[in-house]
Amino acid sequence: MSMATTLFLGGAFFMILLGAAAIFGGALGIALLLARDRSLVLMVAVVASLIFPVHKLLGPFVEGTHAGAPGLVVSSTMLVLGLLYVAWMVEGTFVRDVVRAFRRPVFWTPLAAMFLACFSVGAARNDYLVLSQLVYWSFMYALFLYFGARVHTRNEIGWILLTFGAIALLEAGVVVLQKVGIIGLGLLAADAESVGRTTDIGTIGRPFGTLVHPVFLGITVATIAVVALAFALYLRRTWIRLVCVVIVLACLGQIYLAYARGPLLGVVPALVVVLAIGAAHHRVSARAWTAGIFAVLIGAIALSPQIEQFYERNFGSRHFGLEVNSRTQLNDVGWRMIEDSPLVGVGLNNFTQVMDEYTEEPLIFPGYPSHNLFILTAAETGLVGLAGLLAIGIALAWNSVALLGSRDPLFRAMGAAMLGILLLHLVAEQLSYSLRQEVPLTVFWIFAGMTMACVRIREDERRARRPVRTPRPARPPVGASAPEPVPVGV
Repeated sequence: MSMATTLFLGGAFFMILLGAAAIFGGALGIALLLARDRSLVLMVAVVASLIFPVHKLLGPFVEGTHAGAPGLVVSSTMLVLGLLYVAWMVEGTFVRDVVRAFRRPVFWTPLAAMFLACFSVGAARNDYLVLSQLVYWSFMYALFLYFGARVHTRNEIGWILLTFGAIALLEAGVVVLQKVGIIGLGLLAADAESVGRTTDIGTIGRPFGTLVHPVFLGITVATIAVVALAFALYLRRTWIRLVCVVIVLACLGQIYLAYARGPLLGVVPALVVVLAIGAAHHRVSARAWTAGIFAVLIGAIALSPQIEQFYERNFGSRHFGLEVNSRTQLNDVGWRMIEDSPLVGVGLNNFTQVMDEYTEEPLIFPGYPSHNLFILTAAETGLVGLAGLLAIGIALAWNSVALLGSRDPLFRAMGAAMLGILLLHLVAEQLSYSLRQEVPLTVFWIFAGMTMACVRIREDERRARRPVRTPRPARPPVGASAPEPVPVGV
């Protein structure tokens, strides 16, 4: 790519960012002026801001930090969340809601995980990167706390889910336009060449929607697909279930077009588990099973050339072995860090700062961290940091299982969805570090917060349905004479 082309695409990308920020800010301002429920508008705006987040760096930018915050950054999503907290305090329920939330251990678990990660500070080479990552994680926790403690009604949950569905369909449209060449890959990414897939016939451009990288797009829409399938199983209105099925298919189509292998390997077992949970609750009839199996078989036969091409380009090329070896090398570097400092690691967000000291052979892809979130976490923050990460998953799984015990379709769907999301990331993060990236991690914490909101709403509704017992009149002592009746008219 020539220097002139690079400058042109960079300028176009910058102008798109400015335009997106102006349109988003203007639409948000008008909505806040016209809407009665401004908090609901801001909730929708937080989710909608993920389509094209805009960032402002507040300090130095550290090059080569691929799996964490490269510096102190403020994003458009953070600003909208700040407005949400202001509105929450103005409503007058902030203290009450937060106090109630902290009665549940799940709200303490992320704070404990952050505290455990802080043990790695003494080993960190770059303290600024540690601070940047802690600030970044604090924002994510604020998201979780807001959606888990402040979301009070089914209507709010419905609007948030609707916004995610709209994002999935919008990204599907952008991906298709990128695939056919109407929208150039360089128009929405500062470095479009880095997202290509090398095959035996050359390098193939991979669409990524508005989310910078195909893998980040893939894991984001995979999360939405899991949620959409859960609600397609449990909701009762036929047209809503059909819309959810369309969203699932749109998300899977994006993963296919983006050649996102990790999200694909994660979303398949996640969808299977959600289906199994629905079947256990008798939400999948025998007719639906039969029709679904026949549809899958017919689709596999009809699309066999495309499936074969997908396999050859992603798993059957000679370059695939090179990619496997490169990731094995990076994971080996992470294992050496763990062996050297098993308890506290080499420092939060400091993997690439010290990786040269743990490299024993020339790397195929130098400068990148381990492509395994769990190895990366243990390498940077030690086994104590990894324990904190796993504790978060266990706490969320526990509450998701509790929701499955409800007979309410909304609560069951949210519980099944969160379990599917956890399984999705458990598998997909063996091959990447998507949960160190802004949009996938934001989506994860919003759904985690909505899971806890459902737990609280369920508790409130059960308390409201509980009959109020009126105290019985006190009985006179044994042997005491009954009071004499009062004559009528006295």
